[in-house]
Amino acid sequence: MSNNGFIANPVIFLDIDGVLNSAQMDWSKFQMQPELVARMNELVRRTGAMVVLSSTWRSAPNWREMTQEHGLDFEFLDRTPRLNGKPRGAEIYSWLSKNRDIKNYAIIDDDGDMLALQKPHFFQTSWELGLTQEIADAVYKYLCPHASATL
Repeated sequence: MSNNGFIANPVIFLDIDGVLNSAQMDWSKFQMQPELVARMNELVRRTGAMVVLSSTWRSAPNWREMTQEHGLDFEFLDRTPRLNGKPRGAEIYSWLSKNRDIKNYAIIDDDGDMLALQKPHFFQTSWELGLTQEIADAVYKYLCPHASATL
């Protein structure tokens, strides 16, 4: 997508730690849980969403390869900028301000540091469980309000 292009598809801003892995994992080893990855893959497939990486994983030079090695079977549209000292919501806001054609988006993250205007788009996971089926279903209903009720 170019800054002048139009994306009709929704966008998902995706964190990884606490979303695609949980308390059972050693986060220092850049791991993802297969069942959570499968749930995310299905969510992206069913919604047709484009995904922007907002996780700290985006700082790794090989972030695209790392995420695919763990089973994510979709291409990332982009990653949010790193704004040291700013909350994650500010990084997402910065990305959206450069991509003003995005209207339908969801944020999936275990941290609550979103801006007030992002709260309707925010789906908070817990680091203990990661992306539950209930949260995935809620994101699906939000991004595809006219579709069937669940994944």
